[in-house]
Amino acid sequence: MLGRANYSVLALLSLGLGLSACGPKKEVTLGIVLNETIVSEPVAESYRRGIELGYEHIQADPDLAYTVHLEVADWSGGGPEAAQAASDLYRSGALAVIGGTTTEDALAIAKVADEVGRVFITPAALSDELSGISRTFFRVVPTAMQQASAMANFATETLDVNDLVIVAAEDRAFTDSLLEGLKAVFAQYGGNVKEVIYFSSDSSNLSEIVDQALALEPTGLYLAAYSKQIIGLLEHLRKRGYGRTEGKQEWVMTTSVFSHPVMIAEAGQNADGVYLTIPIFDTKSEEEPMAGFVNAYREKYGVGPDFYSGHAYDSILAFAAALKKAANTLPQELLKGMRAIEPLAGVAGNIQFDEDGNVQKFPRIHLIRGGELIDFNQWRKDREEEIRAKIDKLRRETVNLRTQQKPGE
Repeated sequence: MLGRANYSVLALLSLGLGLSACGPKKEVTLGIVLNETIVSEPVAESYRRGIELGYEHIQADPDLAYTVHLEVADWSGGGPEAAQAASDLYRSGALAVIGGTTTEDALAIAKVADEVGRVFITPAALSDELSGISRTFFRVVPTAMQQASAMANFATETLDVNDLVIVAAEDRAFTDSLLEGLKAVFAQYGGNVKEVIYFSSDSSNLSEIVDQALALEPTGLYLAAYSKQIIGLLEHLRKRGYGRTEGKQEWVMTTSVFSHPVMIAEAGQNADGVYLTIPIFDTKSEEEPMAGFVNAYREKYGVGPDFYSGHAYDSILAFAAALKKAANTLPQELLKGMRAIEPLAGVAGNIQFDEDGNVQKFPRIHLIRGGELIDFNQWRKDREEEIRAKIDKLRRETVNLRTQQKPGE
């Protein structure tokens, strides 16, 4: 039997953001359904922080004609509980709901949102099964197919991976669409998927899974799993020397699920050399809104933001942008507003939705080096410039030596 969700406004949001300070503005309610019991604690915290900062940002926006009341559902469980929480929020007046940290939750919430005709925005769910699932569905993160296509292209064209083994958690709702896309695009580029090895999320035999994968002698391994599982798989791979033998083609690839700094730090040196797909997320950018977001995040939390907090923040920005486009606060007007969003500058790339509710931005290849995520194209460009600089320096030194030589020497 499903329990009723408990609701509370995030404590941090009450500081200096009371409704009395907002004058006569009309109030609208935004619901938040992010299950912190399913994703890892660091990831859940990133989502929460991104929402908090996004909320503070739109409350201070003088161009927003409404006061936004944030109502947060706290619950535990999977998809059915997420659906119940969203349903309660919509019934209590939420004009839209942001949530779905997993595909299972997003699928359940999307069905409820479609039934009541109200907006649902997810900052996290990747599955292509969600594409076009409802006219009320929107997401600010690239789809599994977009990530698979980007990685398949990179693996074959840049890493020269001609045979791939995929290691996948069998109970992930997004796995099927991700792997089908990866296999199809990989084949288009002339690659061969030797095998897909599935394992249960509670599996304790990751060592055996790795042995099974390495027995196939792949030039590339693709890991489709939770961050904690990826950490375990990397540990066993590195113990066996995979990806650590000089001059040997052995590459490890994965998705944006492994992009959180805490997870990368936990993996340590085992994460070095892993390639993954995430949209542009340049925290060193001096352009807005990224510069302001980074400064506010560091000031409030003492650390820099990450991919997850950025997409949660962008979900709030998208909701506010749609409110500005809407003629009034009727649900159908907010839907029109979401569809009418022109390229909106978010911290994780521009936001604009296609007819299936997918954001129109594309992932880029990133490389983990020294515990940091590096944009591969930028890294390669920097390396080429370093090499050119060294060559130029050697040429100048050679010319200087020749000019300093005396005749006959």
